[in-house]
Amino acid sequence: MLRYFSSALVFAPLFVFAADSAWHYEKELSGTYGSYGGTLGDMHTPGNHDENMAFQVTGEAAQRMFDAIGPDLRQEESCLDDPADRMRSRRNLVCVKSANGQHACYFGLGLKTGKTLPAVIC
Repeated sequence: MLRYFSSALVFAPLFVFAADSAWHYEKELSGTYGSYGGTLGDMHTPGNHDENMAFQVTGEAAQRMFDAIGPDLRQEESCLDDPADRMRSRRNLVCVKSANGQHACYFGLGLKTGKTLPAVIC
Protein backbone atom coordinates (compact mmCIF):
# COMPACT_ATOMS: atom_id res chain seq x y z
CA MET A 1 0.00 0.00 0.00
CA LEU A 2 2.85 2.37 0.86
CA ARG A 3 4.32 1.72 -2.59
CA TYR A 4 1.17 2.97 -4.31
CA PHE A 5 0.87 5.92 -1.96
CA SER A 6 4.44 7.04 -2.63
CA SER A 7 3.77 6.80 -6.38
CA ALA A 8 0.72 9.01 -5.92
CA LEU A 9 2.85 11.60 -4.12
CA VAL A 10 5.37 11.60 -6.95
CA PHE A 11 2.79 12.05 -9.70
CA ALA A 12 0.45 14.42 -7.83
CA PRO A 13 2.49 17.52 -8.77
CA LEU A 14 2.07 16.62 -12.46
CA PHE A 15 -1.68 16.98 -12.14
CA VAL A 16 -1.32 20.35 -10.40
CA PHE A 17 0.97 21.62 -13.17
CA ALA A 18 -1.32 20.19 -15.86
CA ALA A 19 -4.05 22.55 -14.68
CA ASP A 20 -1.78 25.53 -15.35
CA SER A 21 -2.32 26.70 -18.94
CA ALA A 22 1.31 27.93 -19.17
CA TRP A 23 2.64 24.40 -18.76
CA HIS A 24 2.07 22.04 -21.67
CA TYR A 25 2.57 18.37 -20.92
CA GLU A 26 1.66 17.06 -24.35
CA LYS A 27 4.15 17.88 -27.09
CA GLU A 28 5.21 16.06 -30.22
CA LEU A 29 8.16 13.73 -29.85
CA SER A 30 10.38 12.57 -32.69
CA GLY A 31 12.85 9.74 -32.66
CA THR A 32 13.28 6.00 -32.94
CA TYR A 33 13.49 3.00 -30.65
CA GLY A 34 14.49 -0.62 -30.71
CA SER A 35 13.93 -3.55 -28.38
CA TYR A 36 16.48 -6.18 -27.44
CA GLY A 37 17.36 -8.74 -24.83
CA GLY A 38 20.67 -8.93 -23.01
CA THR A 39 22.99 -5.95 -23.05
CA LEU A 40 24.11 -3.57 -25.79
CA GLY A 41 27.37 -5.46 -26.12
CA ASP A 42 25.67 -8.87 -26.19
CA MET A 43 22.18 -8.46 -27.68
CA HIS A 44 19.72 -11.25 -28.36
CA THR A 45 16.03 -11.59 -29.14
CA PRO A 46 14.00 -10.18 -26.24
CA GLY A 47 12.22 -12.73 -24.07
CA ASN A 48 9.48 -12.69 -21.45
CA HIS A 49 11.93 -11.99 -18.64
CA ASP A 50 14.52 -9.95 -20.50
CA GLU A 51 13.39 -7.05 -22.65
CA ASN A 52 15.00 -3.65 -22.95
CA MET A 53 14.37 -0.67 -25.18
CA ALA A 54 16.87 1.82 -26.54
CA PHE A 55 15.54 5.24 -27.54
CA GLN A 56 16.87 7.99 -29.78
CA VAL A 57 15.08 11.31 -29.27
CA THR A 58 15.56 14.00 -31.92
CA GLY A 59 14.27 17.50 -32.64
CA GLU A 60 13.10 20.03 -30.06
CA ALA A 61 12.98 17.53 -27.19
CA ALA A 62 16.60 16.50 -27.83
CA GLN A 63 17.67 20.14 -27.99
CA ARG A 64 16.01 20.86 -24.63
CA MET A 65 17.61 17.78 -23.08
CA PHE A 66 21.03 18.70 -24.48
CA ASP A 67 20.75 22.25 -23.12
CA ALA A 68 19.63 21.03 -19.69
CA ILE A 69 22.35 18.47 -18.99
CA GLY A 70 25.51 20.45 -19.89
CA PRO A 71 28.42 20.96 -19.78
CA ASP A 72 30.09 19.36 -22.82
CA LEU A 73 32.38 16.40 -22.34
CA ARG A 74 36.00 17.01 -23.22
CA GLN A 75 36.94 15.66 -26.65
CA GLU A 76 39.03 12.87 -25.11
CA GLU A 77 36.00 11.80 -22.99
CA SER A 78 33.59 11.63 -25.90
CA CYS A 79 33.50 9.05 -28.65
CA LEU A 80 32.82 11.54 -31.45
CA ASP A 81 34.89 11.56 -34.63
CA ASP A 82 34.25 15.18 -35.58
CA PRO A 83 35.76 17.66 -33.08
CA ALA A 84 33.04 20.15 -34.08
CA ASP A 85 30.37 17.80 -32.64
CA ARG A 86 29.50 18.20 -28.96
CA MET A 87 28.53 15.49 -26.46
CA ARG A 88 26.94 15.75 -23.02
CA SER A 89 26.12 12.96 -20.62
CA ARG A 90 24.31 12.38 -17.32
CA ARG A 91 24.22 8.81 -16.05
CA ASN A 92 22.49 6.79 -18.79
CA LEU A 93 21.46 9.80 -20.90
CA VAL A 94 23.79 10.84 -23.72
CA CYS A 95 23.06 13.82 -25.99
CA VAL A 96 24.93 14.98 -29.07
CA LYS A 97 24.80 18.23 -31.01
CA SER A 98 26.30 17.81 -34.45
CA ALA A 99 28.32 20.49 -36.21
CA ASN A 100 25.27 21.24 -38.40
CA GLY A 101 23.14 21.98 -35.30
CA GLN A 102 21.08 18.78 -35.14
CA HIS A 103 20.45 17.25 -31.72
CA ALA A 104 19.97 13.61 -30.69
CA CYS A 105 19.72 12.02 -27.24
CA TYR A 106 20.00 8.36 -26.33
CA PHE A 107 18.83 6.37 -23.32
CA GLY A 108 17.56 2.90 -22.54
CA LEU A 109 14.97 1.32 -20.27
CA GLY A 110 14.81 -2.13 -18.75
CA LEU A 111 11.14 -2.95 -19.30
CA LYS A 112 10.99 -5.53 -16.51
CA THR A 113 12.87 -3.42 -13.96
CA GLY A 114 11.96 0.14 -14.98
CA LYS A 115 15.60 1.13 -14.58
CA THR A 116 17.45 3.31 -17.05
CA LEU A 117 20.14 1.71 -19.17
CA PRO A 118 22.83 3.03 -21.46
CA ALA A 119 21.79 3.19 -25.11
CA VAL A 120 25.14 3.88 -26.77
CA ILE A 121 28.50 2.15 -26.71
CA CYS A 122 31.60 4.16 -27.53
